[in-house]
Amino acid sequence: MTLRVMSTLGIMAALRDRIGPGFEAATGLPLALSFEPTAVILAGVRGGQRADVVVAMDSAVDALIAEGVLLPETRVDVARTAVGLAKPPGSPAIDISTPEAFIRALLDTPRLVISEAGASGIYFRELIERLGVREAIMAKALVIPKGLTAEKLLTGEATLAVQQMSELMAVPGIEMVGAFPEPLGTYAPFVAAVFAGCAQPGAARDFIAHLLGAEARAAFLATGVEPAGA
Repeated sequence: MTLRVMSTLGIMAALRDRIGPGFEAATGLPLALSFEPTAVILAGVRGGQRADVVVAMDSAVDALIAEGVLLPETRVDVARTAVGLAKPPGSPAIDISTPEAFIRALLDTPRLVISEAGASGIYFRELIERLGVREAIMAKALVIPKGLTAEKLLTGEATLAVQQMSELMAVPGIEMVGAFPEPLGTYAPFVAAVFAGCAQPGAARDFIAHLLGAEARAAFLATGVEPAGA
């Protein structure tokens, strides 16, 4: 048997490289992992896709619990990550220590990239609307349907990438600028739950417990994710 896990891109590096292999080694149970933005996961589940466990943003999980798709008693807070910026390797330092410096950096960069489906891209578009710079920023924005925005820094297609910190750090070779400054910053909270009708409820619960263990906490911290309760 294989345990099927749908996961947000926000914890992909930690889950794919360390947490998943650790669980398989400890239990002997293979995992089938799939990674998508939360909005894509939500649409897929509502379209009939199923797994054993889902790890996604809290709003999507709560909606699926309300719809009877996920078991409410299995809902567990797992981690969270901030939305931030990254730049190409070797490029000049960028100051985003204050809201004013942050806005100036966005306006000065020649080409920035955001995700259309990702929660970070949705939040970013709302933020620049509030700040009154949406028109100027979006005029030079590269909007990708989904995926890791920082990959565009390595191809030369962008000079600044916007995404959750953990997703930016999942791209080797890029340089982190940092999280959005307060009070402009936001966190993406990730929670896990088991699907109703799951064929392996015990193993699914064991996997969620593994997400809260010491090995997982270390993997999260190493990839830009703050474990629950940290």
